[in-house]
Amino acid sequence: PVMVLVQGWSSFFPERVAPWRQALASGLRAQLEGRVVSGFLAARRWAAPAGVALAGLAAARAAGLSGATLADCVMPQGDLDRWLLAVFEVAGGALSGQYFVPLAIAFEDGEEARWRKLQPAALARVRQQAAVGVLADAGADEDFCRSLIEAIAASQVWPTRHGELRCQPTSAFAALRGMQAADPVVAPPGAQGGNTTVRVGELFLKICRKLHPGINPGVEIGRYLTEVAHFPNCVPLAGFIEYRRGDGATCTLALLQAFVTNQGDGWDYTVNHLVRFLEERVTGGTAPVDAHGLHLALMRTLATRTAQLHGALAAASSDPAFAPEPISAEDLGAWRRATHAAATATLQMLAERAAALPPAAAAEAVTLLTQRAALLRSIGTAPRTAPSAVKTRCHGDYHLGQVLLKRNDFIITDFEGAPDRSVAERRGKHSPLTDVACMLRSFAYARQMALQQCSLISAHERGKWEPQLEEWEQQARRVFLASYDESACASGLYASFEEMAPLLRLFELDTALADLRHELVNRVEWAEVPLRRLAALAR
Repeated sequence: PVMVLVQGWSSFFPERVAPWRQALASGLRAQLEGRVVSGFLAARRWAAPAGVALAGLAAARAAGLSGATLADCVMPQGDLDRWLLAVFEVAGGALSGQYFVPLAIAFEDGEEARWRKLQPAALARVRQQAAVGVLADAGADEDFCRSLIEAIAASQVWPTRHGELRCQPTSAFAALRGMQAADPVVAPPGAQGGNTTVRVGELFLKICRKLHPGINPGVEIGRYLTEVAHFPNCVPLAGFIEYRRGDGATCTLALLQAFVTNQGDGWDYTVNHLVRFLEERVTGGTAPVDAHGLHLALMRTLATRTAQLHGALAAASSDPAFAPEPISAEDLGAWRRATHAAATATLQMLAERAAALPPAAAAEAVTLLTQRAALLRSIGTAPRTAPSAVKTRCHGDYHLGQVLLKRNDFIITDFEGAPDRSVAERRGKHSPLTDVACMLRSFAYARQMALQQCSLISAHERGKWEPQLEEWEQQARRVFLASYDESACASGLYASFEEMAPLLRLFELDTALADLRHELVNRVEWAEVPLRRLAALAR
């Protein structure tokens, strides 16, 4: 679409233009909300709630959205005159919620370089008298990203129409910023998940998109690990930006972290290792006795760092949000009941959707459905006597993709928790073994991905090579659990692994159930992974 502006950003606000232009401004505002931003949201993966498949987004985009309104904004002024820091709200439908959509305008004449860079992020073309330009997502604007960092450095507070935006550095900001140039290089945003992430010099800016009222766990835990625990194996938090509404509710709009030089994440490292291992076997190479030696050594290191993270989060604290608490019999009962309810709902979903599964997954589904009673009984046999262990704040979404490999060590990232859970759930305390269960599940997914990515193995030959990767997975599980146990016991997370093993099994089962629900909705070709794990746990 083409939007004809009459007075810059004021063109979208009837109350800010002359009376004879108010009708035009009202029309532009309606176009911005009802067509431009609505279409932008419908095309973004981060706008989809948990359980909504990508196909659902495509349908929403095709049908268009109604009800997107400009809920609040910082009026362009001073250093922000080129941007509209806006919160839009979608009322009703699958995409309902509030979204942070900062907007930029760039005209071809006078700022051609910026105009060109914003083309891929354009929402609409704009024209003001003879000048033509684009209205774009400001997350792709280098100047905007630099300005946000300067605002955090200055602890800037911006009034909005119904609240305020507060920028706050942590005590580590100055050291993390270091000797960064006055005009740091901005790397364009990469592949986007739930946020927009941009490297700005030696800092890493994460712009939150879908807003969740409450204290962001990524800010809260990141700040605790940076300023209180001084945990060395996490990405330090440099600052953040919060939106405070007039009713007192807060939402995090952006996080600023150190950029950590690394050799990639644990997921890519593991999958690449397994693909190379398969290729060497397929081409006739003899497997050395210690084919996985280096990888397993790194898994030991990862387990140690995981336990040390949990130890840092279990340290005595006067802050009730972080003070560890003993696991009680009531906790055990609540976890059993929640897992039983999840199993009942998941098995019902599986029965309804089994016919749509690929052949291998369909066979696993039949096996699991025949084991329904055994699976539910196994949940009922979970521990009822409280162990000598604590519940703490946890990572909440822990897998190989959340750890960065750096010089034969690991840096742990992204403490925001599982996106399909509420902020209150993500801020709750749980057994640290829930993180362990999630990491063990990641090994199973890496095994499956390696089989799919090995170009030398056809689909019908995968069964021949699966046993070798299954052996790797069992080795990885054993070394991870042994190393974790050694450090976890030393830090007082629990008294003995033997006492905790049945609880870990319950958490693995709950994790696999959540994975299966996700795959049945979004990626049926991956359903075999959680199905296989659930069948094993049911036996």
